[in-house]
Amino acid sequence: MASRGLRDAPLVLKAVGIAVVVVLCLFVGLDLVQRDRGAERQAGAEAASYSPPPLSSPQPRLVSVISDELAGAQPGSDAEQEGPPSWISIVPQRVSVRLSPFIYPSSGYTIRGFDDDPNGSTFVTRAGRISDTTSLAVFVGGAADRGRARTTISKAATTAYADVKEIAPQARVVVVGPVWPTADPPADVLAVRDALRTAAGVADATWVDPIGSRWLAGSSSQWDAETNQPTAAGQRQLGVLMTQVVQREFS
Repeated sequence: MASRGLRDAPLVLKAVGIAVVVVLCLFVGLDLVQRDRGAERQAGAEAASYSPPPLSSPQPRLVSVISDELAGAQPGSDAEQEGPPSWISIVPQRVSVRLSPFIYPSSGYTIRGFDDDPNGSTFVTRAGRISDTTSLAVFVGGAADRGRARTTISKAATTAYADVKEIAPQARVVVVGPVWPTADPPADVLAVRDALRTAAGVADATWVDPIGSRWLAGSSSQWDAETNQPTAAGQRQLGVLMTQVVQREFS
């Protein structure tokens, strides 16, 4: 019996060894499962708490405005401080755009206005100064060209609109004709209006006719007869009208 027990001892030890290995494997497997579950819980928590970075706000589109005194005075100038708030400051409050104004009183497509250039500048000169990132170029006014030949005005205007497209090919062009405070403008003002309408058609630009639409016409509260310029109420009304013009181009 004793000899048989000795013979069976290796088998017993072998069985015990196998049992120990099995138990260790179970412990290792259980630990791996627990680790996997912990990793899954951590990943789930991280996913639940993740918030994507904020999207950058798109940059407002740039609108270059070339105008005479209808747009008030050039921002930052002494004249701006003296006059009523311009529609230039109103439009960006209603539409997501940035306005880059080139405004000089008594200027036109062929007539030089007053600015920091000792020789003055015309609408054509200023059209050559716009940014190449311009999305919309708006020309406003031109009554100063009264008395010039229609062909001369049309040629200058066509050059200005072409210069815009050369600098900023993506830009749209809007031509807003002269504004007149009465329902019966003089013939030379109508001649300017007609010349600009022709040039806008040649350039495939959007044409806006304030005379035909009677912008500010017949309203003493919106037009100052002494300065021959829009009043504060007139500038507010122009703000409404010009906002509509800009919105139509971006709709």
